[in-house]
Amino acid sequence: MGEQLMLGQVSIKEGTPRRCVSLSGATTAAIAAELKLFKQKKAFVDVLEWRVDCFVEWSNEPLRQEVLTIIKAAIGTTPLIFTCRTRAEGGQATLSTVTYEELLQWASATGSFAAIDIELALLPQLAPGLCSRIRQQGTKVIVSHHNFERTPPVQTMVNLLEAGADAEADITKLAVMPHSKLDVLRLIEASQRYACQRVPVITISMGALGQVSRLIGSFSGSVMTFGALEATSAPGQLEIEQLARQMY
Repeated sequence: MGEQLMLGQVSIKEGTPRRCVSLSGATTAAIAAELKLFKQKKAFVDVLEWRVDCFVEWSNEPLRQEVLTIIKAAIGTTPLIFTCRTRAEGGQATLSTVTYEELLQWASATGSFAAIDIELALLPQLAPGLCSRIRQQGTKVIVSHHNFERTPPVQTMVNLLEAGADAEADITKLAVMPHSKLDVLRLIEASQRYACQRVPVITISMGALGQVSRLIGSFSGSVMTFGALEATSAPGQLEIEQLARQMY
């Protein structure tokens, strides 16, 4: 897999899954409240993600920059991921491809994010070489795919993880919805088949049925798991302290 991947001062490697929580407040006040919770639970958090799509005024660039300044002042050296999740993949944002790309470029230009999440399905519509340019500016790229309807066949999931790596991701991410325990096992199998062959992998089986996948990254090969400060930003998330105490 090459050199050890770093998000800020946090190493990302198989066998040591990192805990990430999302800032998903709809307003500046809500994000400030989340940051207070973060400070209380900081010992359990390795990485933060700003779900910009959840912020109702995400299109207001001056306000977006103001909120980012508040976040950075509060979190210190904790690495921050930029994510604008589209409605097609379970998020809140309805936006054109042009606007999506402008957001990614803004995030990269700020120099404030350790990583930027880019949806695999949108990559063909974005400017060629975008991932490479972001990486050249010193920001890592997470290429992600979310399926809130079902769990695809194992080989399809492996192919999706491979596609993220082919797109020059630093980390490739896959989240799927299970309808049976076998679906959860299929996700774990796909994770193990691929795990860290080329780049680190994040794999999640969502919902209550898939909660176990959030706890066993050291077994499945997933290098990061997502918990909640309080409110959840995805189905099946556990509160971060509870997650930290149950992980193995």
